Amino acid sequence: MVVIILSIRFRVKKGYLFKGGHVSGFQINPGTKAKMYNNIVKNGTGSAFFIKGDGVEIFNNVVNSAKNAVEAYDNLTSSDSRYKIYNNTFVNLKKSGIAMINASFTLNENFFYNNILHTIPGVSEWGYKKTDAFILDNIKNNIITKDISSLDFIDVENGDLRLSRNSILAINKGDCTINSLRIDILGESRIKEGKRCDIGAYEYIDFTLSITNEFNETINVIYPNPIKSSNFLTLVLKNEPDENTFITIFSITGKQVLKEKLLFKESDVILGNQLSTGIYLVKVSNAQGGGTRKIFIE
Repeated sequence: MVVIILSIRFRVKKGYLFKGGHVSGFQINPGTKAKMYNNIVKNGTGSAFFIKGDGVEIFNNVVNSAKNAVEAYDNLTSSDSRYKIYNNTFVNLKKSGIAMINASFTLNENFFYNNILHTIPGVSEWGYKKTDAFILDNIKNNIITKDISSLDFIDVENGDLRLSRNSILAINKGDCTINSLRIDILGESRIKEGKRCDIGAYEYIDFTLSITNEFNETINVIYPNPIKSSNFLTLVLKNEPDENTFITIFSITGKQVLKEKLLFKESDVILGNQLSTGIYLVKVSNAQGGGTRKIFIE
């Protein structure tokens, strides 16, 4: 038995990288188990995930424009074979959303939880009967829609499928206790005291939170803000950093542009000239947790 774990950022543009065959973003063949997470498939002409393997978990993925999000067939052979699909964002699907036929002996253990599934008008959400893949009790906490505007993503036209404050269908509507999923596609915590996780690949980040609210156990000061790209950003921590304390900076579209280990209680992070004007997310994390803050680069 071969086990594959896929966790990469991957973009498929118009299927050019996969000419011929099934033109799939990812394909898992018979005899293989896989975990497939933290991937992005964009503008594909085939199925984003084509599965003929012996069980798979698909989570924290984004598919934006493809024939199907998941296409899977009955190649499950062992009693522990399962198809588990949870906390993904699948949009602009042009043939069907999920097209699956599974072995009957695994049907009760397959599940489809906490997903956003959007198909274009005139396209079925299920390529086959959904009861060919799941029992109805195992299809939970999903948003299944043909109206992408109802999802209130940050910027659909430019491919930013993160949740906005208006994404009320998704925010705090998931249940991550089912699958013990702790972080989203960007590494943001899905564990929120007194609240449920969000539906889809992304957790909503409230950029209006103050630094003291967001980092009250980690950081005292972060400055300057706004900042010029050629300058350095200063962070003053409340306590001495441990060996797992990092600063990570993301663009507003989720691309990681910088990651450094923090060695001192007061640290200067050189940004250099590679960052263009705009909004960036600064994440400070250690073994105890962390948080995210917005900065402006002039």
